[in-house]
Amino acid sequence: MKHQANTMMLRIVQALTLLMATTAFFAPHAPSAGIKRGGPVYNGDVEVIWPGNKKVKAKPGEALKAVAARARYTPNYGCEEGKCGSCEHKGSDGKKYRVCITKVPKIAGPLTLKP
Repeated sequence: MKHQANTMMLRIVQALTLLMATTAFFAPHAPSAGIKRGGPVYNGDVEVIWPGNKKVKAKPGEALKAVAARARYTPNYGCEEGKCGSCEHKGSDGKKYRVCITKVPKIAGPLTLKP
């Protein structure tokens, strides 16, 4: 009788352990500190939206100056070396881009540029 009770108790403990492990596996996990979960996923090309709603697809690493030319958008240029800042635009990602020297960033979603 005692052996039967021990066997039954062992099976209950095994079943509870399996249930807890399975539940922990499928339960949603809290994201780690500083890691942003969800949001858009990078898929290749970046849509660059210039003032006047001129939209152009661009490859990450491509010169913004060339992308502007394809969009038929002419930003103000001064030195064309990135020193004067006359071609600087603020991106929808909060960063500043100097069109004459900057390359298209690798981002998910469109990049809207405003002077």
